Amino acid sequence: MAKVVFIEQADAEAAPVTARVAIDGTWLGGDRGNSYFESAVLPGDHHICVDWQLERRMIKDDPQFDGFHAEAGHAYYFRIHILWAPYYGPAPYGEPRMKLSLMPLNEDEGQYLVQNLKLSTSRQKK
Repeated sequence: MAKVVFIEQADAEAAPVTARVAIDGTWLGGDRGNSYFESAVLPGDHHICVDWQLERRMIKDDPQFDGFHAEAGHAYYFRIHILWAPYYGPAPYGEPRMKLSLMPLNEDEGQYLVQNLKLSTSRQKK
């Protein structure tokens, strides 16, 4: 198995959101605020989709996609960044907008970032 770690970081001005992560079409879990979670994946090619949930929508869904090739015994890190984006102009209700980004990190960056973040745990809704 390989390990994949998703690290959510939000700008200080950004509203709290839950970033939801799926790999190969199956939802794995999510992060809220500055936190991370990890999951085991089989070796091979994988496709990632990251979306978000807002208590009040500030922008329509803006999913992000990426992919990676996992090798057994390796760790892969991805940063989910919630950006405050006032330069996009006001949202329909006069609220500022936010933007979601997803980017791969090298192992050193990933390990450094998780040292100061809380581990996010998720559970399946009933």
